[in-house]
Amino acid sequence: ARLDQAQWDEAVELLATARRVHVIGLRKCFTVAYLLCYLLRMVRPGVRQITPSVGMIADELRDLEPGDVFVAMSVHRYTADTVRALAEAKTRGLSTIAITDNPASPLVPHADVTCYVETGGVTVTRSLSAFVSLVQVLATAVAVRRGTESRLELQLDEQLLSTFDVYYDEGGAPVAGRPATG
Repeated sequence: ARLDQAQWDEAVELLATARRVHVIGLRKCFTVAYLLCYLLRMVRPGVRQITPSVGMIADELRDLEPGDVFVAMSVHRYTADTVRALAEAKTRGLSTIAITDNPASPLVPHADVTCYVETGGVTVTRSLSAFVSLVQVLATAVAVRRGTESRLELQLDEQLLSTFDVYYDEGGAPVAGRPATG
C-alpha cells in the first residue's frame, strides 16, 4: 500500500535492463539484500551483493560504472556505510534505488527511485516481513519484464543445479551424475 506505482515500475525497468546490479544492505538488512541478489541472479546475469569486511567499503565500490544500478536498503537506525555507498553510486552516475522505511530516511536524497516498506510490528525490533515480501515480488516483476531472457537464465540455473547435484533426492533414487549405492 505504501508503493507508488510509477516508482515501482521504474525500479522494475531499471533492474531488468541495467548492465549490472549492485545491492547493499548491512546489519539487519543484510539478509534481505542477500535474498534480492539470490532471486535476481536466477532471472538475470550481472547481479552482485556488496558485502564489505571491516574497512573495505571503498574497495567494494571500485567497480561501479554508469549504466549500472545500485540498490541500497536500510531502515531506522540507518547504517552509515549504506548511506555513504548510495551517495557514492549517485555521484558516479549510477541509477539508484532506495528501499527504506520512510521519507525521512537519509537514503532518499540519493535515490532516483524509492520504495517504502512497512517495518512496524509487535516485536521489539523492526519487522522485515514486508521487506522480504517486497523483494520477492520485485524479483518476480523483473523476471516477468525480462520474459524469454529470464526463462533462459532459469533453464541454465536448473542445468547447473542438476550437474552439481545441489538438491537431495528424497526418493533415494540416484542423483544425476552419481552411481547408486547400496
